[in-house]
Amino acid sequence: AGVEHGGAEKMDGPYSFLQLMGRMKKSWPGLDRLGSLPIPADPKGVLPLVPVDAAARVFVRSVLELTAPEKSEIYGVYDAEDLSLEAFTTQSLKRMGFESRPRFVRAVPRWMLRAQEGVTGVPPEVFDFSLRAPRLWNPEFQRTFGKKAIPSFTSYQDRFFEAWEQKS
Repeated sequence: AGVEHGGAEKMDGPYSFLQLMGRMKKSWPGLDRLGSLPIPADPKGVLPLVPVDAAARVFVRSVLELTAPEKSEIYGVYDAEDLSLEAFTTQSLKRMGFESRPRFVRAVPRWMLRAQEGVTGVPPEVFDFSLRAPRLWNPEFQRTFGKKAIPSFTSYQDRFFEAWEQKS
Protein backbone atom coordinates (compact mmCIF):
# COMPACT_ATOMS: atom_id res chain seq x y z
CA ALA A 1 0.00 0.00 0.00
CA GLY A 2 1.18 3.49 -0.67
CA VAL A 3 1.36 6.03 2.13
CA GLU A 4 0.23 9.04 0.14
CA HIS A 5 -2.36 7.59 -2.20
CA GLY A 6 -3.35 4.30 -0.61
CA GLY A 7 -4.03 1.23 -2.66
CA ALA A 8 -2.22 -2.06 -2.75
CA GLU A 9 0.27 -3.23 -5.35
CA LYS A 10 -0.31 -6.89 -4.56
CA MET A 11 -2.31 -8.90 -2.05
CA ASP A 12 0.26 -11.10 -0.33
CA GLY A 13 2.01 -11.34 3.02
CA PRO A 14 -0.09 -9.54 5.64
CA TYR A 15 -3.02 -9.26 3.24
CA SER A 16 -3.07 -13.09 3.11
CA PHE A 17 -3.66 -13.11 6.86
CA LEU A 18 -6.56 -10.70 6.47
CA GLN A 19 -8.07 -12.79 3.66
CA LEU A 20 -7.80 -15.96 5.75
CA MET A 21 -9.41 -14.35 8.79
CA GLY A 22 -12.19 -12.94 6.61
CA ARG A 23 -12.92 -16.39 5.12
CA MET A 24 -12.86 -18.00 8.56
CA LYS A 25 -15.24 -15.37 9.99
CA LYS A 26 -17.74 -16.04 7.18
CA SER A 27 -17.37 -19.84 7.34
CA TRP A 28 -17.57 -20.28 11.11
CA PRO A 29 -20.24 -18.07 12.70
CA GLY A 30 -19.27 -17.10 16.23
CA LEU A 31 -15.53 -17.47 15.62
CA ASP A 32 -15.16 -13.71 15.90
CA ARG A 33 -16.66 -13.77 19.41
CA LEU A 34 -14.40 -16.38 20.99
CA GLY A 35 -12.47 -15.17 24.01
CA SER A 36 -9.18 -15.93 22.32
CA LEU A 37 -8.16 -17.01 18.87
CA PRO A 38 -5.06 -19.21 18.44
CA ILE A 39 -2.56 -17.55 16.10
CA PRO A 40 0.56 -19.52 15.10
CA ALA A 41 3.17 -16.77 15.43
CA ASP A 42 5.98 -15.32 17.51
CA PRO A 43 4.30 -12.16 18.84
CA LYS A 44 7.66 -10.37 19.11
CA GLY A 45 8.56 -11.00 15.47
CA VAL A 46 8.71 -7.86 13.34
CA LEU A 47 6.68 -7.51 10.18
CA PRO A 48 8.82 -5.69 7.60
CA LEU A 49 5.90 -3.82 6.08
CA VAL A 50 6.91 -0.91 3.86
CA PRO A 51 4.64 1.26 1.70
CA VAL A 52 5.71 1.09 -1.93
CA ASP A 53 6.04 4.86 -2.29
CA ALA A 54 8.32 5.10 0.76
CA ALA A 55 10.51 2.26 -0.57
CA ALA A 56 10.69 3.98 -3.97
CA ARG A 57 11.89 7.23 -2.39
CA VAL A 58 14.65 5.37 -0.55
CA PHE A 59 15.77 3.60 -3.73
CA VAL A 60 15.78 6.84 -5.75
CA ARG A 61 17.76 8.62 -3.07
CA SER A 62 20.26 5.78 -2.79
CA VAL A 63 20.83 5.70 -6.55
CA LEU A 64 20.72 9.40 -7.43
CA GLU A 65 21.58 11.44 -4.37
CA LEU A 66 24.11 9.58 -2.25
CA THR A 67 27.72 9.82 -3.23
CA ALA A 68 28.96 6.46 -4.40
CA PRO A 69 31.05 4.77 -1.74
CA GLU A 70 34.08 2.67 -2.65
CA LYS A 71 31.87 -0.37 -2.42
CA SER A 72 28.14 -0.42 -2.82
CA GLU A 73 25.89 -1.85 -0.14
CA ILE A 74 22.45 -3.34 -0.52
CA TYR A 75 20.08 -2.20 2.19
CA GLY A 76 16.95 -3.88 3.42
CA VAL A 77 14.31 -1.17 3.26
CA TYR A 78 12.30 -1.58 6.46
CA ASP A 79 12.07 -0.31 10.00
CA ALA A 80 13.36 -3.12 12.16
CA GLU A 81 11.46 -1.94 15.21
CA ASP A 82 8.13 -0.66 13.91
CA LEU A 83 5.49 -3.35 13.66
CA SER A 84 5.41 -6.49 15.78
CA LEU A 85 3.32 -9.44 14.69
CA GLU A 86 1.39 -9.01 17.93
CA ALA A 87 0.49 -5.39 17.16
CA PHE A 88 -0.43 -6.16 13.55
CA THR A 89 -2.58 -9.16 14.51
CA THR A 90 -4.35 -7.30 17.32
CA GLN A 91 -5.08 -4.27 15.11
CA SER A 92 -6.21 -6.48 12.22
CA LEU A 93 -8.66 -8.51 14.28
CA LYS A 94 -10.11 -5.36 15.84
CA ARG A 95 -10.46 -3.70 12.43
CA MET A 96 -12.26 -6.80 11.09
CA GLY A 97 -14.78 -6.73 13.93
CA PHE A 98 -13.40 -9.63 15.94
CA GLU A 99 -14.10 -9.50 19.64
CA SER A 100 -11.53 -12.27 20.10
CA ARG A 101 -8.05 -11.51 21.30
CA PRO A 102 -5.11 -13.29 19.68
CA ARG A 103 -3.52 -16.11 21.68
CA PHE A 104 -0.09 -16.68 20.18
CA VAL A 105 0.98 -20.29 19.85
CA ARG A 106 4.68 -20.70 19.18
CA ALA A 107 5.07 -24.47 19.30
CA VAL A 108 3.03 -25.95 16.46
CA PRO A 109 3.92 -29.46 15.28
CA ARG A 110 4.73 -29.69 11.57
CA TRP A 111 2.01 -32.31 11.04
CA MET A 112 -0.57 -29.87 12.38
CA LEU A 113 0.58 -27.15 9.99
CA ARG A 114 0.25 -29.64 7.12
CA ALA A 115 -3.21 -30.73 8.31
CA GLN A 116 -4.54 -27.18 8.54
CA GLU A 117 -3.87 -26.68 4.84
CA GLY A 118 -6.88 -28.87 4.01
CA VAL A 119 -9.15 -26.64 6.11
CA THR A 120 -7.72 -23.18 5.49
CA GLY A 121 -5.96 -23.58 2.14
CA VAL A 122 -2.83 -21.98 3.60
CA PRO A 123 0.39 -23.85 2.74
CA PRO A 124 2.34 -24.79 5.90
CA GLU A 125 5.38 -22.86 4.64
CA VAL A 126 3.47 -19.61 5.09
CA PHE A 127 3.77 -20.06 8.84
CA ASP A 128 7.56 -20.40 8.70
CA PHE A 129 7.97 -16.63 8.86
CA SER A 130 5.37 -15.99 11.55
CA LEU A 131 6.62 -18.79 13.81
CA ARG A 132 10.32 -18.18 13.29
CA ALA A 133 10.44 -14.52 12.42
CA PRO A 134 14.05 -13.52 11.84
CA ARG A 135 15.49 -10.76 13.98
CA LEU A 136 15.57 -7.86 11.58
CA TRP A 137 18.29 -5.35 12.21
CA ASN A 138 19.84 -3.11 9.65
CA PRO A 139 22.18 -0.56 11.27
CA GLU A 140 23.64 0.50 7.90
CA PHE A 141 20.20 1.48 6.64
CA GLN A 142 19.49 3.38 9.87
CA ARG A 143 22.81 5.27 9.66
CA THR A 144 22.26 6.22 6.03
CA PHE A 145 18.55 6.99 5.95
CA GLY A 146 17.55 7.55 9.59
CA LYS A 147 14.30 6.66 11.28
CA LYS A 148 12.08 8.85 9.10
CA ALA A 149 12.74 7.15 5.75
CA ILE A 150 10.14 4.47 6.48
CA PRO A 151 6.94 5.77 8.07
CA SER A 152 5.45 4.07 11.09
CA PHE A 153 2.56 1.72 10.36
CA THR A 154 0.29 3.83 12.57
CA SER A 155 0.69 6.73 10.13
CA TYR A 156 -0.81 4.78 7.21
CA GLN A 157 -2.72 1.90 8.77
CA ASP A 158 -6.10 3.29 7.70
CA ARG A 159 -5.02 3.35 4.04
CA PHE A 160 -3.54 -0.16 4.42
CA PHE A 161 -6.81 -1.60 5.71
CA GLU A 162 -8.91 0.38 3.23
CA ALA A 163 -6.88 -1.14 0.36
CA TRP A 164 -7.68 -4.62 1.69
CA GLU A 165 -11.35 -3.79 2.17
CA GLN A 166 -11.58 -2.55 -1.42
CA LYS A 167 -10.02 -5.75 -2.79
CA SER A 168 -11.96 -8.20 -0.61
